[in-house]
Amino acid sequence: MVFKKLMFSVLFAFFGPLAAAAELQIEFGQQKWVFDQDQLLSIAPATLTVQSPWDDMPSTFTGVYLQDLLTHIAADASILTATALNDYQVTIDIPEAVSAGAFIAILRDGKLMPIRNKGPFWIIFDWNKTSSETNISLLSSWSIWQLKSLQLQPKQ
Repeated sequence: MVFKKLMFSVLFAFFGPLAAAAELQIEFGQQKWVFDQDQLLSIAPATLTVQSPWDDMPSTFTGVYLQDLLTHIAADASILTATALNDYQVTIDIPEAVSAGAFIAILRDGKLMPIRNKGPFWIIFDWNKTSSETNISLLSSWSIWQLKSLQLQPKQ
């Protein structure tokens, strides 16, 4: 019996954290939010079928549009800094990103995205619907995967 408890403790120590829900942290001034995948999906779930510049085939993503998330938290922001799990950061112009349909992907083809496959969160766009104002290169540079946090800056 002691061996079983010890084995369970060892397994939980290694695998327990892997089973925990991923969280997206958001800061806007003094306000802070933490959303897990289910909470984000409950805001305004949407789907987007698109082929990213890094994929050979289109995928159907489920997530939330950036505009819907900002409306939900009532953040009137103009710039965001998105940070990945490896601390890579990208600065995104919110009005331009929203205009281009910025989308926070949570599921890919109905499944949670593992870290090794751009998860747990990935900012994507419908690269097929780019306008003359927003080009694929810019949208691709904003498409940060393994997203862990968003820091929002208020409009000036």
